[in-house]
Amino acid sequence: MLLAGISFVTPKESLAQDQNLFARVQALEAAVATLQSQVAALQTALAAETAARQAADAALQNAINAETAARQAADAALEAAIDAGPGFSGWEFVFATEPPRVNNQNVFDSRDDKGVEARCSPGKMVIGGGASQGVGLFAFGDPGDHQRIRLVDSRPAFDGRGWVVRYNENPPPLDTPATWHAVAYAICADVQ
Repeated sequence: MLLAGISFVTPKESLAQDQNLFARVQALEAAVATLQSQVAALQTALAAETAARQAADAALQNAINAETAARQAADAALEAAIDAGPGFSGWEFVFATEPPRVNNQNVFDSRDDKGVEARCSPGKMVIGGGASQGVGLFAFGDPGDHQRIRLVDSRPAFDGRGWVVRYNENPPPLDTPATWHAVAYAICADVQ
């Protein structure tokens, strides 16, 4: 109804407008609650990923520390051998891969854990060694796949006649689908 430029709203129209406004407010509150739930889920996922990355970083640091300690032990053993007697002769450099090479070609597979030992020739003792790993050329992962594989052990064999290496992949989801191999290197000699 319109009276000289003034509009009046009937109680029925007012009630309909109030109900429409109330429904819109309820819909907005539901949308806000859904967004808050999604934000909370994302924060939880981010915290889990951060924790996994920190755990992987800690494991990598432990592996680095273990390799450093093994190298220091090998260096100390070499110095002790040099100081103890006339020295060594007939040195050789040997290596071994896991999986083993076939027809003098590298072989790669996608197992998560690989261990290998480079053995000295009979009668020779290990005086040093090291480790490396290689990702297959046709890996389906990204170029950073080699960073998802961590060195767990690199040390002289307990009998002193080889070098032991062990690698494994980071736990999911930080692992790699790529194929790769582990390599152990040993420097051996006749120790006098």
